[in-house]
Amino acid sequence: MATAFKYVQGDTGPQLRFTITEQDGSAANLAGATATLHVRAAGETTLLFSRQLIFLDHSTSPGVAVVQWAEGDLNQDPGSYEGELEIVKSSGLRETLYDKIKIKIREDFA
Repeated sequence: MATAFKYVQGDTGPQLRFTITEQDGSAANLAGATATLHVRAAGETTLLFSRQLIFLDHSTSPGVAVVQWAEGDLNQDPGSYEGELEIVKSSGLRETLYDKIKIKIREDFA
């Protein structure tokens, strides 16, 4: 079982960072691509939100993209959530990461 990314309810950071690679392990060419993280409560079918990723400079950080949480994204009930990462390349080819991204949110007490 993959380790869950852990956050506190209502936070807007830290960023979630991905390094996207091709099957041979080389950095993916993300020029002209879009990537979106779709999030739902674990075991549910209704999406809570989708967040577009920001690609870092390909010349210095090839294949690297980050999720910058928006206000309210992590203001969810404490518990387990799962994300699906979807990439649409400039050619229109759509690739979805097979493994779900595990996210845990705990309540904020201060």
